[in-house]
Amino acid sequence: MVKVSVIIPIYNTKKYLRQCLDSIINQTLSDIEIICVDDGSTDNSGEVLQEYAQKDNRIKPIIQKNQGAAVSRNNALKIATGEYVLCVDSDDYIRNDALELIYKKAKTSNLDMLSFGGTNFDNKTEKDLGNPYYEFRYLPENFNTDAFTYKDCINFITKMAVSSCLTAYKFDFIKNHNITFPVGLCFEDNVFFHKALLNAQKCGILNEKLYFRRIHSASITQNWEKHFGDYIKITDKVLSYLKEIKADTKLLRKYSDYYLKFCIHEYNSYSNKTKKIHYNALLDLVETHDKILAYFILKPLKPTAQILSVKNDILTSKKIITILGLNIKLKSKKLVQLNKIKNLEIRTKRLQEDISNIEDIRKNKDNLYRTKIAEMNNSFNYKLKKYCAPEMRPVMLKDWFFEKTGEILNLDNPQTFNEKIQWMKLYDSTPIKTRLADKYLVREWVKEKIGEEYLITLLGVWDNFDEIDFDKLPNQFVLKCNHGCGYNIIVKDKKTFNIENARKKINAWLREDFAFKYGFEMHYSDIPRKIIAEKYIENSDNDLYDYKVWCFNGKAQYVQFLSERNTDGLKMAFYDRDWNKENFVYSYPIDTKENPKPKNLDLLLSLAEKLAQGFNHVRVDFYITNNGQIYFGEMTFTSCSGISDWNPKSTDLMLGQMIELNKEKINV
Repeated sequence: MVKVSVIIPIYNTKKYLRQCLDSIINQTLSDIEIICVDDGSTDNSGEVLQEYAQKDNRIKPIIQKNQGAAVSRNNALKIATGEYVLCVDSDDYIRNDALELIYKKAKTSNLDMLSFGGTNFDNKTEKDLGNPYYEFRYLPENFNTDAFTYKDCINFITKMAVSSCLTAYKFDFIKNHNITFPVGLCFEDNVFFHKALLNAQKCGILNEKLYFRRIHSASITQNWEKHFGDYIKITDKVLSYLKEIKADTKLLRKYSDYYLKFCIHEYNSYSNKTKKIHYNALLDLVETHDKILAYFILKPLKPTAQILSVKNDILTSKKIITILGLNIKLKSKKLVQLNKIKNLEIRTKRLQEDISNIEDIRKNKDNLYRTKIAEMNNSFNYKLKKYCAPEMRPVMLKDWFFEKTGEILNLDNPQTFNEKIQWMKLYDSTPIKTRLADKYLVREWVKEKIGEEYLITLLGVWDNFDEIDFDKLPNQFVLKCNHGCGYNIIVKDKKTFNIENARKKINAWLREDFAFKYGFEMHYSDIPRKIIAEKYIENSDNDLYDYKVWCFNGKAQYVQFLSERNTDGLKMAFYDRDWNKENFVYSYPIDTKENPKPKNLDLLLSLAEKLAQGFNHVRVDFYITNNGQIYFGEMTFTSCSGISDWNPKSTDLMLGQMIELNKEKINV
């Protein structure tokens, strides 16, 4: 009995085909059939196929004229006899025990479909490139990977890898529901996968790296712009199917938000020439499935009447900017800034006038104008953010978040840590947070709450750089600007200190409004800018150990430990209140060594909690020197600006559930 049918469409992959076929004929599971479809290859791939077919009678060749991967897979499904079917692309390969593991899990749990892990590798170097979508990082902790339906995964349903090469299907299930690949289109896997998922009674996940996907210049996924028209059609097929089966509103909105916004995001990244080709088709798609999205986002992006386009760098002089169809030659940075402001004022005014004529928007209690008015440009710089209307900040923040993380931000019902940080950046930026984000004013708070002995010695404070008398400063010190993060200059030897370079750097920092540098951290906006100098401190091994205490609702829950800044590169580890190492980190390598528990850990936690009272979340940073002295560092309310790359991914949701948002605080 054939346990697994492996389907391989082949088109001009002669130089990769042997590796692919070898990986399948040498599987530890032998009860398989290998249906290879030569789709009109012109590079003698067919000769390689015939050579292998003569040596292994499990290979069933099909020869056809070139019709595309969808037709090839559909034709193979017509003659398949296996209990389960899966596809392998002819330029990829699979692990030698992949089919045995897949069949065993799928058969044991009687699954309709089983998704499994994989990775990308570079065609030239064969370096493992990884792929977070293939590694199931989106899964919540304790998720049942042995048996679930689409209803159990609505929160991450659009994050699942749709590739037909990463899921095995029970063949009877596919036949009974008449699931096939749409013909003549690229990205056909989207339709097949989601139709199967929405009909399956039992799904499973095998979190093993079994599939190895080759990345090279000929891959369709490396030529998105060329095949964008196909993706528009595929999106329509997915969303139309959801309407056909009368999917509930929440599910339909989940799919619609993801697919339509992804289409618009891709469209925005293309050349004006490509935009002209696809604008009408994209507008038809969006109008069919979301009229509001089309009206407020897509229509203003019509390439023949772009509101704003720029050649080269918009912040430099002597550039051409197109505003409302008019070309203006810019002569100065100031003129660039003024034109941006004018553009935003015109766009806002016109959209406000249009809103009054749309009945369904006027009646909507959520006031869609506030959340959809300008979700159109992906790379607004911080100056443009600064001068935009407050009503535009939510949609611009969503766009920035998508650009940084690849995820769609839910501001209406935030769940994850990153989402709640974004919400608080806009709606919970209180005056007390502004005071405590100020690296100068926070010192008074620390003095009041825990005592002056925990403050690093202050050597001076100035309004501008030229006021600093460096002769009065010691040989070692640290210069800081008080109104943001990363504005530090460490001076270990004043004799080698380049004052002129420091002047240029600090003056540039003082000109920046940090609130608009990383996606609207609004509590930094009103900080009076100053320069401070503090005493230089370090540990005896020329390092400085950070103990960042993560507090939720006034309670210290975790200590983030950072070390090796000056040696092998920054390492990170998280510990619980008892100094047991946690298994999560973000953005940096995990510190694998055993770091001793601080002797004054209980005091550290107590100090952090005294400073954190009254806040739903704050990170309180300290340093501990070799003699056990604790020094206050800073208070951070928006760690990593809410775009932490958590590993494992489930940490994002776990930490998010620990933050209780105060919905009464609205500060747009």
